[in-house]
Amino acid sequence: MSIPLQPYLAAQLPYITAGGPPGAIARRALLHTLAGVFLPLVPSITRPDHCTRPLWACAKTGYGWAGGAGELPLAEALLGRLGEGGCALLRQARPQAHANLWWSLSEAPNASSLVAAQGQLLAASAECLVGMRAWDMGPQVCANVLLACARLQHSPTHVPLVHHLTRCLAELPDAKPQELSNGLYALGELREECSHVPHRGDLRQLVDAVLQRLQDGRTGKESAGAFTPQEVSNMLLACAKLGVEDGEVLEALAAAAGAAAGAGAAAGRMTGQD
Repeated sequence: MSIPLQPYLAAQLPYITAGGPPGAIARRALLHTLAGVFLPLVPSITRPDHCTRPLWACAKTGYGWAGGAGELPLAEALLGRLGEGGCALLRQARPQAHANLWWSLSEAPNASSLVAAQGQLLAASAECLVGMRAWDMGPQVCANVLLACARLQHSPTHVPLVHHLTRCLAELPDAKPQELSNGLYALGELREECSHVPHRGDLRQLVDAVLQRLQDGRTGKESAGAFTPQEVSNMLLACAKLGVEDGEVLEALAAAAGAAAGAGAAAGRMTGQD
């Protein structure tokens, strides 16, 4: 097993993550042990994902950020390695590594000592992502980075990135319902929290893609890929925040929400009869 992957794998081991707080304690203890082995190797890392995957594990557990009592500064070291030489290593990263970086920083504890490094890395990553084509990134990367932008309440320097990701997500025909829902929800949050206004054509195309999926679900074309009730609720809220006035899509979302509520009530009655 490659040592750079161990923290990433440790964060996902089912027997560690399951079982609530005891599992979390065991996971953090394992990460502390692995961090002691891995930390001296950070300066020699030559692959971006060997930084972003362990960073993902640190963000998932809250371990290794500046200020953690009794913790090794693993996240700080990984961010430092990615930022060396004008973010030279980060600029070699593939789309998924960029997405892992954005997710990690959006979930990380607020460590004031790392703010400058985070800003530098996100600016470099945004520059890289804006230069990528939609099919190179894929819908999952687009949606996940949009969500991270919403959580981070992106700075004005990230506006071109948000526009680019919105357009790319809307263009991709293989976007799954969850990815469409996450993208639309993120845009609603960005509109409310950051006053970000998506380009009308991009928003229209994204909403049309949502409507098509809703219509496919009604005709049984996509029985395995329908929106969940939570996703429908999130999209209705996003449409309100974005000022979407398209009657057809709003009616389709309302109908889906009503159907989900009806199914939930029926299930509840069945449970009560048992």
